[in-house]
Amino acid sequence: MKRRMLIPLILLVTIFLTLEFINIFGVVASVLTLAFVDLFLYHRKEINLEKDFEVESEKERFEEEKRKKEFPKKFPKISKIPILNRITKWMYKEGWYSVALVLLLVIGFMIQLYIAKIRWVGTDEGRLLYDSQLIDLGKVPFRDFFARAPLLIYILAILQKISPPSILLGRLVSILFNCGTTIIIFLIGKEFSNNKVALVSSFIYLFSPFIYLSTQVRTQPSQIFFVSLFIYSISTYFIKNKKNNHKLILSGIFLGLAITIRKSALIFLFTTFILFFLYLKGKKNAIKKYSLFFLSCFCIISICFIPFIILSRSIGPLLSGAGISNEPISLEMTFYRFLIGLNDILFFIPFLIIFFIILYKKFGASSPRIYNLKNSPIHIIPLSWFLSIFLFYFYYVIAKSFWASYFIEFIPPIAIISAGSVIKLFNSLSLNKKSYLICTLKRFTFTFLIVGLFIFSHLCAYSDPPRYTQETISEVSGYVKDNVSEDEYILCGSPIWAYMSQQRTVLDISHPRFDNNEIEAIKKCLEEGKIKLIILDGKMDKYFENLEIKEYIHLNYYTVKTVQNGDFREIIILKRKN
Repeated sequence: MKRRMLIPLILLVTIFLTLEFINIFGVVASVLTLAFVDLFLYHRKEINLEKDFEVESEKERFEEEKRKKEFPKKFPKISKIPILNRITKWMYKEGWYSVALVLLLVIGFMIQLYIAKIRWVGTDEGRLLYDSQLIDLGKVPFRDFFARAPLLIYILAILQKISPPSILLGRLVSILFNCGTTIIIFLIGKEFSNNKVALVSSFIYLFSPFIYLSTQVRTQPSQIFFVSLFIYSISTYFIKNKKNNHKLILSGIFLGLAITIRKSALIFLFTTFILFFLYLKGKKNAIKKYSLFFLSCFCIISICFIPFIILSRSIGPLLSGAGISNEPISLEMTFYRFLIGLNDILFFIPFLIIFFIILYKKFGASSPRIYNLKNSPIHIIPLSWFLSIFLFYFYYVIAKSFWASYFIEFIPPIAIISAGSVIKLFNSLSLNKKSYLICTLKRFTFTFLIVGLFIFSHLCAYSDPPRYTQETISEVSGYVKDNVSEDEYILCGSPIWAYMSQQRTVLDISHPRFDNNEIEAIKKCLEEGKIKLIILDGKMDKYFENLEIKEYIHLNYYTVKTVQNGDFREIIILKRKN
């Protein structure tokens, strides 16, 4: 077996070990995409991307500088308008590539908006949207409820001020983040190679098979946006000017924002540490620069998290009036989760260091392969981006579980690496005139498979078994709104019904995880008759683990309405007996 097929094989085995979390379309699309990257990356050992792209890049930079100087003379009126001047100047400088990028963004936006309208609603979407509604009610993350992504939740909460509850509006946030990431990937691709590679990178990302997942209200699109900004800032620092501390601080800020959305971004703190020692002269200088980067990142994380930690303590109400819940999630539960996360990180550090030592030995200064750690930061940065995420989730699969949506984080580095490899592959094929027929056949096969991957995204949007259809949500939430008063609660597994009906779940729970104190509080609410409706939505099993709650519901509630939910299990609404 060829060595280059080892990585896809390992990933294939890993994916099928976790098949209960991933549908078959996700498996096929993921394996094919990763196999393409591996194939193109190791297509020919003699390929030197950095050298081959250097000539093209120099020509492009010369033409861009020429157009940049021509712009004020050709467009004197536009050059006087500040914002419009920057946009049109950039587009004129980039030439037809900027027009192609804008066209890609428009087409991609329309496709994603269409998928967002027809796509079923997942339970995570309901949790994030309901958490944003709690913010609008004056509640505080980590005190009144446990939020996994406070930054994203606050962005969604701002939308609550300008619009009634809307799933599509929440999904629009993800779509806009996707479009923003596409632009950043174009800039990163151009930084590493040239406009051609940059445009292909943007194309691969924007129309990847996981577009159907990234149109939902998820943490991944916003996290990827800030991670991409971090990669772009740190890349320009290493490649262009290692004395520019502003880029260093800016990259730390962007990474800090990404960490406040998803903890998988923590891996880049360790990756950046290793890159500093590889590419900066002198250990003291590397430590000094990394300390500046780490401090800026830590400040952003502190701004987002420390106020919530303070508010979660008993002195919180004395410091501010924020938080109105009488039954906040217990501090013990929050602290327990913090310890679990800290244990994960401490366990992960030696694993990461060993991995990079192996990587350095394999791709060190004496290595004849494509990527050389010592001499090529242009190529090792996107490669380390991919490997860092891969390593994090490799551990995550072993320690916990894996879901198809996690693959979205792999798409940006895959897009950049494969774009360069694809362009170089096509160029090398065209040089061999004797095998023109074979070259044409290879190109046709490649195009057919890539188009097949894009078709998978639409197949997944229709054939993946739904959690809740949008019609079901409208019917159930409409019934809840008409039958539950302001001083009454609903008990459900997914809070999407509470969000759309603008009602409240018992104890404002957005996720069915709670300790003994919360269980006792739920029993009390049941006995006092505060819970008017119970919605059996497929996520109520956690509550029924408590036999007392299950028995009480069986004796005191009856089925009042059953709602069909597409091909998935029906939704049953229970009402309290008078």
